[in-house]
Amino acid sequence: MNRVQKAAEQIERALELLNRAKENLRYARNEQHIPVAVQIAALEETLDILKDPECTPEYYEEDEEDENASDG
Repeated sequence: MNRVQKAAEQIERALELLNRAKENLRYARNEQHIPVAVQIAALEETLDILKDPECTPEYYEEDEEDENASDG
């Protein structure tokens, strides 16, 4: 797994937690879930870009460590 793949995985885990927080904030008497939802949408878009082979071809490249492990 290369660094871009690791970053994407970390963003996915963060999004899971943020979506749970957003759901919980919906029960608050204020509208604080709205800015959270906007930021989540921005992170989801970033994740899509990271996983798009045209935008981020590095995501699909093998890590040098992975290549070295398969050599020996």
